Amino acid sequence: MIPDGTETEFPELAGHPSRQPEHPPELAADAIQAVLGRIRPDENADRKAAAERLERRRAESLAIRGRLPDFVRSAPRAELERRIHHPHILAAARGWAWGAGNVLFSGPTGLGKTTAAAMLFRAVLGRAVVSGGADWDKAQSLRWTNALELVGARRQQRMGAGEAGLITEACHARLLVIDELGWEKDPAEVSEVLSVRQQRQWPTVITTGLSIAELNDHYGAAVLRRMLESGGRKPVIVEAFPVAKARGGP
Repeated sequence: MIPDGTETEFPELAGHPSRQPEHPPELAADAIQAVLGRIRPDENADRKAAAERLERRRAESLAIRGRLPDFVRSAPRAELERRIHHPHILAAARGWAWGAGNVLFSGPTGLGKTTAAAMLFRAVLGRAVVSGGADWDKAQSLRWTNALELVGARRQQRMGAGEAGLITEACHARLLVIDELGWEKDPAEVSEVLSVRQQRQWPTVITTGLSIAELNDHYGAAVLRRMLESGGRKPVIVEAFPVAKARGGP
């Protein structure tokens, strides 16, 4: 979606379909290219510079999107939505924006939890490309990882392979996605990252195959609280297990 205010620099964007909330932000790329193609050499220098910045952000966003897993990196938005098989997970992925709290997608394999997290990631990035400013500053530090990668990064550090850069990046990302939480045996790295992020009040999106009760057993109540809290903002929690599983039953 093209955010409010963009048309003050580019009135051509005002009526574009991507101005509507139900349209994916990737549609804005078409409008950007149309604007760039219509700027004449004798047009206002400020407008030309703004259009060039817009195109530069679009180009740089490709590297940021490259942090996503291959199977969700380039798939069309409509295809991503078809892969998400739970309405509340889909709604959460569509609705998240800067200022919202943490997100936890909990459920069995096959619901589309990872796909939903990637769709959220791509939507935040797409909006930032068009709006620029503070949104773009934050979007440049978007990060995607999983719990096993965090453990592996710390292990390499202990073996003398340099600093655990992935952990540092995870702590400093303005929005972090941790995919497939709960498969690691030692929760120390996840706990460390979540502690830093809670202190900074920066949002985290988590996908897991464990129920809330199982997360509490595996990580403890303090770490579970860090998964859910982000500066007092209300988290989005979708636990899509059968009732017995969600309550810790067999």
